[in-house]
Amino acid sequence: MNNDFIIELRKLYKKSDSVEEVAEKINSTNDYCNDFPIPIVQIMKDLDFVITKQDMSNNIKGYIAINNETINTLFKCKKLICVNKDEEFGNQRFTIAHEFAHFLFDFSGKNGEEFYNTYNSDEKETTQEKRANKFAANLLMPKNKFIEKYKEWINGNDCILKLMQFFGVSEKAVIKRIGELQID
Repeated sequence: MNNDFIIELRKLYKKSDSVEEVAEKINSTNDYCNDFPIPIVQIMKDLDFVITKQDMSNNIKGYIAINNETINTLFKCKKLICVNKDEEFGNQRFTIAHEFAHFLFDFSGKNGEEFYNTYNSDEKETTQEKRANKFAANLLMPKNKFIEKYKEWINGNDCILKLMQFFGVSEKAVIKRIGELQID
């Protein structure tokens, strides 16, 4: 994924105001996004992000830092996404996708601009946070594939568990996605 593609995604969002379209464009454009679970860590590494895990307070899920002097010094990088090491795997993946949304929609992309955002489960859910969560859900659990797998597994045992494993997300994310898509 190159900078021109990121610029195209930002324009698509401004034109359509749809995070679903942006997530769909990413999933349909990149070969590695045909695999499940979606390789969100690889996507971010392809965008020159360093992904790390750290001890954080229980309410902090993660953060994104771009062109931050402290981060540059500590991690020797310009772009970092850090997740709470105590969160379960599916929550960590969702946090990375959530922070990807902030990179796409909230960071201007201007050379040298500093950007920092913390994903805090205790804070009031702003419009930006709702958009980031919606994007993460659409990226990691694409609508058509999610409905297909749900219908395939709904009559058997462990449907929720199978969806969690297939998409690499938490139980909460799967249950919320079922409600969003109104397929139950």
